[in-house]
Amino acid sequence: MTSLPLICRTANRLTIHIIAAVAESVGRTISENTRTALAAAKARGVKLGNPNGARALRGKQIGNSDAVAKIKANAAQRALDLAGIVNTLQASGLTSVRSIADALNEQGIRGPRGDTWHPTAVSRLLKRLSAHGATTAAHSQAGQQA
Repeated sequence: MTSLPLICRTANRLTIHIIAAVAESVGRTISENTRTALAAAKARGVKLGNPNGARALRGKQIGNSDAVAKIKANAAQRALDLAGIVNTLQASGLTSVRSIADALNEQGIRGPRGDTWHPTAVSRLLKRLSAHGATTAAHSQAGQQA
């Protein structure tokens, strides 16, 4: 079979129309086959859909609260681990979240997702530190400059 880029280089309007018609036909066939298979499964008594129903779509999945609590605990611990560095940066005159993000990146300290720091991530870091009482008063200035 010829690859699509090769066909597109030599294609004219008729060729493109034929390719589109074939793609449309394949899509219709897949849809019909899926409908038939689902109807057969339903006739056999197979329970279709998500057992949690719409609850899963609303973010109320069973067991999710433990995972969220663990993520928050890890983020709080990481914030406390960085408190000394952030306090030093703030004491040296860096008060905006952007300047703190730049300084953390220059020092090679990885951001929350393992990459670079962004102002939003620094703002969240400062809020966590403030909640634990582990940052200087410069946090209130940084929050205003965000």
